Amino acid sequence: MHPSVLDASRARHLAAPRAAPRAARRYLAALGGALLGLLAGLASGTAESLEVIALAATFAVLALASAIDLEERRIPNRLTYPAIGSALLVAALLGEGLASIAGLTTAGGFMVLAAIVGGDQLGMGDVKLSAFAGAALGVEGVPVFLLAGTLSGAVIAVATLVRQRDRRATLAYGPCLSFGAAVAALTAGTVLS
Repeated sequence: MHPSVLDASRARHLAAPRAAPRAARRYLAALGGALLGLLAGLASGTAESLEVIALAATFAVLALASAIDLEERRIPNRLTYPAIGSALLVAALLGEGLASIAGLTTAGGFMVLAAIVGGDQLGMGDVKLSAFAGAALGVEGVPVFLLAGTLSGAVIAVATLVRQRDRRATLAYGPCLSFGAAVAALTAGTVLS
């Protein structure tokens, strides 16, 4: 066999296993988030199984969005759109549809304005993740979400700036938003619980 063919075959063989750890990390992130949400739901004393499942699913989406954003610096539509729709549906089933819509428009609207003002500093995936968080939290949880997410983002941004000494350094903002949503869910509650 020609050496270049052998090298190409070896390169394909060596590159294939790299996709598996990425997928495994994402599954583990989603599973970890779901378990944290499940524990939080059970610890809250709610007897409604739909509420506990919804909280576990919310935390799974937040953890998965964070994992993807850390790896790729983007949050895909195939995650955010179904998550938003599911949050709205579950909130409607629990009789909290209007609060969910109000949370979605408040959080999403605030982040759209931040994206416009900030230029390229905030991605549309971050805006849609915020809209999901607003839909899951309801309008009452949005202030805590925005405050915790923004403050954690500022701390991470300053640390990144100090460490890299480059003003052009990028920051995955999804994990900060997810942290803010988790803090809001655990302190202010959600329309899903």
